[in-house]
Amino acid sequence: MGYIDTCPKLQTEPKQRPIGPTTKPRRGQRFKLLAVFRSGLMDLLIENNGPEILSSNFWDSETSNFFLSVNAGAARLLIPDSRIDEIEKMVTGKLVILSRGPCWPQADKDAIEILFDDGSKTPYSTQLMAEQIDNLIPASAHGRSLTFSAWRKNAVKIFERPARFRMVKRLPCLEPYI
Repeated sequence: MGYIDTCPKLQTEPKQRPIGPTTKPRRGQRFKLLAVFRSGLMDLLIENNGPEILSSNFWDSETSNFFLSVNAGAARLLIPDSRIDEIEKMVTGKLVILSRGPCWPQADKDAIEILFDDGSKTPYSTQLMAEQIDNLIPASAHGRSLTFSAWRKNAVKIFERPARFRMVKRLPCLEPYI
């Protein structure tokens, strides 16, 4: 699937597998998946229980960058302590829109824009380069719904919102999902 010029609403909801890696536990068994991702100078470890984060060494690093982890149909934004004040701008969004495309002016660099659509003319948004994402959402997931959550130190979930994913011709897109 190629990039699109506009961001149209999908007419029907596709019946597909969750976005990101997923493994189901056997009946009565708690499942934990440890994801290892090389990020810069350290191996980033994320211990998952489906869409939930049980622990991570992300907050042990000195990074000031966000990190997006995609697992079991959920996009989870890991927020470093240095950017915790941005949460108040994020929580106003009723829908989170994840747009993937080449990042202007570096057309060869894949990125994801996270837009917290609050209905205003200036919603909060941020862009993450592919290096800040453990599982880049595939183009085939265009139009799909997923869950978005934000996490802080000690794997504490701050909030959760419905989200939509779309492919766009270029970033920034900064358009509502219609």
